[in-house]
Amino acid sequence: MASNISPYDQYSFVQTGQTPREYIEITDKIFNHLKGKGIVSRRAFTGSAYKGTRASDAGDYDQLWIKKDLQVQGHPVSGTPGHFRMSRNGLLVDAGKERNVLKGEVQKALNQFGLAQRSVIRDHIPAVQLDVFAHTSLNRLVFSVDLVYTLDLGGDNKHMYVPKEDTWLQTVTPEEVRHMKKIDQGNNHWRLCVKIIKLIRDQEATLAPLSGYVYETALLEEHGEHPDPAARSKLEVTEVIRMLLTRVAAAVEKGFMEHYFLKRNGQPGVNILPPLGAVTQENITNRLRRLARNPERLLPSHAEYRYR
Repeated sequence: MASNISPYDQYSFVQTGQTPREYIEITDKIFNHLKGKGIVSRRAFTGSAYKGTRASDAGDYDQLWIKKDLQVQGHPVSGTPGHFRMSRNGLLVDAGKERNVLKGEVQKALNQFGLAQRSVIRDHIPAVQLDVFAHTSLNRLVFSVDLVYTLDLGGDNKHMYVPKEDTWLQTVTPEEVRHMKKIDQGNNHWRLCVKIIKLIRDQEATLAPLSGYVYETALLEEHGEHPDPAARSKLEVTEVIRMLLTRVAAAVEKGFMEHYFLKRNGQPGVNILPPLGAVTQENITNRLRRLARNPERLLPSHAEYRYR
C-alpha cells in the first residue's frame, strides 16, 4: 500500500533551517579573496546540507575549494584503490603541505576581514574546518564549514583529488550531490529515511564509528536496485529504513562497503568503512539488525523521538 506520509509536513523534526546569511557572506568573501590570489579556481558545494540528508539544524556545511592544475600528474598507490601520489614537474605534491597552504591563506583572510577574533580554524582531514561564532567569547556558533582543498587535473569534475594524510583520494563529489538531489523526485521519502537513521546514530554510541556517508551509500545502492519510480513510491518509510539498516549491517559484518561513485567512474575497490576491531564490528552489526527488525519503533511519536 502506498505511503500517505508527507515527509515535509509530518517530519519537520528532520528538516534543516535556513542557511545563515553570514555563512554565505563570509565564505563568499574568503573564497573570492583566495581566487583573486590564484590559490583556488572554483568551488563545489557538498555534504549532507546540499544532498538533503542532514538530520539537524547544526549549521555545518562542506565545500570543495578547487584548484585546476593541468601540470600535476597522478600516480596510483599500489594496494590502495582510489589513492594517488601527485607530482608536478617531477616533484612530489605533498598533500599535507597543500592543505596547510589553504589553512594559512584562510587565516590571513580572517585577519584581513576582522573575523579572526570570533573564528576558530583547525584540521579536519581532508578538510580545513572553519568555525565562526557570533561573538569573540566563542560561545554561540553561527556556522561550521569544512573547506576541502581539491586538485582538478582535468577541468571536467572527473579527475579531482582531495588530500588525505600523505596521499590524495579521488573524489566525484559534484556528481554525488547532483544524483542525490534527484532521488526524491516524485515526492518519495528515501532521503528522509537516511535522516531518521542519522538521528538514531547520533544518539547511540555503538553506531558512532559509522559516518553518515555509509548510510547515504546504502541509499544509493538500494535506490539503484529499485529503478521503477512507481514501485519505489509504494515502499513505506519503515520498509526503506529496514532495507538500509540491513544493507549496512551486512557490509559492516563483511568489513567492506564499496564507494558507489568511484566504482562507477572506473575506480573499484575503495572501502568507505573505517577500520573496526572485531568486537566493535560485531556490536555494530548486531545493533543494526536489532533496529531493522522493528523499524516502526524508530519513527517519532508526537513530539517524542523513540528509537529503542
